[in-house]
Amino acid sequence: MAKIILVDDDQEILTLGRALLAQAGHDVLTAGGALEAVQLLRDHGCDAMITDVNMPAHTGYDLVKTVRADKRWAKLPIAMLTGRRERRDIERALELGVDDYILKPIDPMLFLKKVETLLAKRSEDSSAAELDFARANFAHRGHLTLPIEMRSVSELGLVATSPHKLTEGALVRVDTDLFAQIGCEPPPMKVLSSVQLASGAYETRVMFVGAEEAVLQKIRAWIYSHATKASRKSA
Repeated sequence: MAKIILVDDDQEILTLGRALLAQAGHDVLTAGGALEAVQLLRDHGCDAMITDVNMPAHTGYDLVKTVRADKRWAKLPIAMLTGRRERRDIERALELGVDDYILKPIDPMLFLKKVETLLAKRSEDSSAAELDFARANFAHRGHLTLPIEMRSVSELGLVATSPHKLTEGALVRVDTDLFAQIGCEPPPMKVLSSVQLASGAYETRVMFVGAEEAVLQKIRAWIYSHATKASRKSA
């Protein structure tokens, strides 16, 4: 069980989200705005936060900035729950330190899967020294192309192997004809984990961030179609 703060100015979203999270065994605190959410965080703490973007007075972006500026909550798992679908909105949220981006309207099963993935971040811990390039005012943008071998795909993301370790939390673009076959543009993706195998290669899990339901439906249909064909061949 985890303690989760759910933030939204829409009471229906709070009611639905609280019911789904409580059903999954979580302790849920709700807030109607950013200031109330910060107060809940200070008074009660939490294991994860899920917040809307568009709210009166202070946006979800403002909330994330405030939370990330406090060293106590620098690594708190945070997800945006919003109807804003533009890639620039998703990338802005990720650049601010958001771990996932969940689109409204809420799909109960996908929502709970996303929350499960979000909570898995709690176990991550790194004591290595690091430099925040943004705060140090260094140039830090670039492009890196690495060969990968696709292993699997689901509505949540991809699994691939690569000769190199990828940075957890990095926003990446995977160039593959897979999405052309599926019939959609590649959604924004984020590295969830990159673990070295006995062979020396790295198994990297990449999650889709902010994928629209129409895209997820195409991915599900493509998976089902090819899984059915594979089962026929093995029969």
